[in-house]
Amino acid sequence: MTGSSAGPQGSAFEPLELGCSKILLNKLRNLKKAIEKANHLEEALQRGESLNDQQLESVRTKELKSALVRELEEVHKKQTVVFKKEKENVREKLFEDFKQSIAPETKEEEVWI
Repeated sequence: MTGSSAGPQGSAFEPLELGCSKILLNKLRNLKKAIEKANHLEEALQRGESLNDQQLESVRTKELKSALVRELEEVHKKQTVVFKKEKENVREKLFEDFKQSIAPETKEEEVWI
């Protein structure tokens, strides 16, 4: 897991990032499965098999599902970039805070030596 190697800097955003990614990836997986099922139903329809209303609706909404997949994939890419930038900002801020917190101690030690 990246949080254990990244240290405490990334830990604040990791649960949110993982949660959001998991939701998006699950939705993408479900939509892709529905598209695959609609493709099979479409083939069955072309072979002359009869479909019930729910199956016909699945075939009719296949293009909408494909558009949603494209949109969610784009959202996921953007979300990944945002979380990466935010983690970098937090790491930089923590590093600066750390440097400032040890700077006075270093000066005091130099005076006493």
